[in-house]
Amino acid sequence: MRIACFVSPHGMGHAARTAAILGALHDRHPDLETDLYTLVPAHFFAESRIGPFTYHALRTDLGMVQKNPLEEDVAATVAELDRFLPFDEARVAPLANALRARGCRAVLCDIAPLGLAVASRAGIPSVLIENFTWDWIYAGYTHQDARLQPFVEQMRAAFAQADHHLQTAPVCLPASSAFQAGVVSRRPRTPRGEIRLHLGLPPNTQLVLLTGSLIGAQSPALARLREASECTFLLVGGQAPAHRSGNTIILPTTSEYYHPDLVHACDLVVGKLGYSTLAEVYHAGVPFAYLTRPQFPESQKLEAFVRQEMPCLHVIHDELASGRWVEALPKALHLPRRPHSTPNGADTIAEWLLARVLR
Repeated sequence: MRIACFVSPHGMGHAARTAAILGALHDRHPDLETDLYTLVPAHFFAESRIGPFTYHALRTDLGMVQKNPLEEDVAATVAELDRFLPFDEARVAPLANALRARGCRAVLCDIAPLGLAVASRAGIPSVLIENFTWDWIYAGYTHQDARLQPFVEQMRAAFAQADHHLQTAPVCLPASSAFQAGVVSRRPRTPRGEIRLHLGLPPNTQLVLLTGSLIGAQSPALARLREASECTFLLVGGQAPAHRSGNTIILPTTSEYYHPDLVHACDLVVGKLGYSTLAEVYHAGVPFAYLTRPQFPESQKLEAFVRQEMPCLHVIHDELASGRWVEALPKALHLPRRPHSTPNGADTIAEWLLARVLR
């Protein structure tokens, strides 16, 4: 069985969700092979063990241009969209021919609109997987820049091409015609105790994981971390090689550790409120100290879900950068774990795909 996947490179949430679904599909159908179209690095999917895949480096989506991890550049997004859209025949037809030649039975798209256009041209069933779509996101910025409005319409038409529609919790704009699945996350592979032992931690050490380069090497916050000697802080997103300084362990973005394993091994996660981080923390049941993206429309929906379903604490970016958030550590570390018995949405979606699309 061969399928194609077109994955948005906007952040890592779309790639992580796709990887979780492909892993669940491969568990059930070991002969599954995937043609993967994205700019997310191939090693991310390889370490996620999605099964055999052929990687095609291709810009499948634009999303939003970022000034930094928490702030969008609307004017630059408009300029890039003007170059990226619409999809012309010269771009779509060769991809459609390639998918037909390779015998792809379906095209999965994690909000990458190019894949839906290619599937339509190839006559291959397409599946849109999302918890938001770009027309909804762009509509939230039209008050800042009215030039986004035509792209809202173009994206709405692009997503309407999907033959099948799947939504994953937490959903931003529920669609009555879509199949609804739970939170999708990659699974851990290594027991909590084994990870902590490998990190050189005593059994009762409180481990705090900071994701996504939230604190730089020269940040004053590092000095504040060292004052909290009762904790060990694990920072992911630093420069290679991995190193330790006092009660701080700094790992590069790509390391020997699988990120879901680190989440399950810790006592508190501090991170930006994005889909993959939320999903991994949710299924681990550990407390979440989160930073919002104030302007991004998805952020409000995710925050509402976190406040209702997860032990959590809101952290202000300035407090993180200065290190003042360390004063809230005792409160955050005393939040109770909240394990969830709900099924991983990746399993639900894999079963649905095999029954409805990949029969």
